[in-house]
Amino acid sequence: MTRMERAKTGAVTEECLAVAKTEHTVGVAIRDGLASGEIAVCANNRREIEPIAVGRGMRIKVNANIGTSSDASSVEEEVEKALTAKEFGADMIMDLSTGGDIPGTRRRILESVPLPLGTVPIYEAGVWAAKNRQGMVRMTADDLFSIIEQHLDGGVDFI
Repeated sequence: MTRMERAKTGAVTEECLAVAKTEHTVGVAIRDGLASGEIAVCANNRREIEPIAVGRGMRIKVNANIGTSSDASSVEEEVEKALTAKEFGADMIMDLSTGGDIPGTRRRILESVPLPLGTVPIYEAGVWAAKNRQGMVRMTADDLFSIIEQHLDGGVDFI
């Protein structure tokens, strides 16, 4: 059952209460926002992190963008950037990697940084298609959805 489906049953979950505490509101407000689609919680069930909500009525969040490229692809540098962003108050990390070991970079960030991690799966799908389909224009919907599943199964919190 999704968060939205659960919220539509009227349930105020422990997650709703945790988010409400950090947002200085009540669990019912979070539940109602989830049910209406005006609030989303960025926390994959496969990870042990504090859930963070975005959307109508939520406090502003700081999202730190990091990522490798074909020119610079040090996994350790990206982890260091993410940890530095956390130290200075970032609420979330966005991995915009387009080069090097993209899945490995994502795994290390997920293992090392206790903040919600977002990605842009089409970046990795494009890199994959360029190598395996002789061009990004030959990427199929199934190619993209396969990459999305890999990201979410691996613990990515939002895309």
